[in-house]
Amino acid sequence: MATERAISRSAGAVYLLVVVTGIFSLGYVPGQLRVAGEPQAMLGNLVAHQQLFQWGIAAFLVEQVAFLLLPLILFRLLQHTHRATAVAAG
Repeated sequence: MATERAISRSAGAVYLLVVVTGIFSLGYVPGQLRVAGEPQAMLGNLVAHQQLFQWGIAAFLVEQVAFLLLPLILFRLLQHTHRATAVAAG
């Protein structure tokens, strides 16, 4: 029972990590850098906010790795209940 609780907490933590990094990298960063219809202005924003752009890339990479780990964690959590469902969830 303790291991199921630990696995479910880690799944929740990974989901939270995916959500927070996704909001930052896919929502906040492009909103700060995008200039509609003006590619030169957007390029200027990229140069001016280079650190933000790099943090956005790093957050996106963390999000993708965490998103790839989710099926493995969910399989470990659900395999004892119904193995076929656990395989389908992954």
